[in-house]
Amino acid sequence: LALSIVKHGEIPIEGVTTVKRARSLGPKRASTIRKLYKLEKTDDVRKFVVRKEQKNGKKKAPKIQRLVTSERIRRKKVIRKIGLERLNATKKAVAEYKKLVGDYRSKKKQETAQAKEGKKEEKKPETKSVPTTAPAKKQWNNTFLTIKPVSYTHLRAHETSLHLVCRLLLEKKKKQ
Repeated sequence: LALSIVKHGEIPIEGVTTVKRARSLGPKRASTIRKLYKLEKTDDVRKFVVRKEQKNGKKKAPKIQRLVTSERIRRKKVIRKIGLERLNATKKAVAEYKKLVGDYRSKKKQETAQAKEGKKEEKKPETKSVPTTAPAKKQWNNTFLTIKPVSYTHLRAHETSLHLVCRLLLEKKKKQ
């Protein structure tokens, strides 16, 4: 039975209220052990852990949680060092990649500029050309290419704004 005494009566009960027992279980966390025994941070918490006596006469102590040891501090430093090394390595890799991309783009720009210059030199007109207006069909194709889709809620995969208006009008006619 797991009972606890709430109130003492007039007459004490032998073996229950007359005997003071040691704590069978104490706190495991380092900060609660410090609080229980009013210890300072410099005091060694391991000496104040509540130990439980076993049948063979040995005492057993629980593992203290959140105990700051020199090993833990060293491990934390190593982990931070590895993290910083990784961060610096990625920064270096990103900078190198950006440099490569920039070189590639500038090289491509130079190549296209040279190609355009070469085409201009080849296409030198021998006679003066009279400026003419483009045919209506050509203008329609240019405007058709510049049309952008409207909202994604109404559009289907292949539609543009012109198709959308037509489809909505057709649906409206069907409903009527």
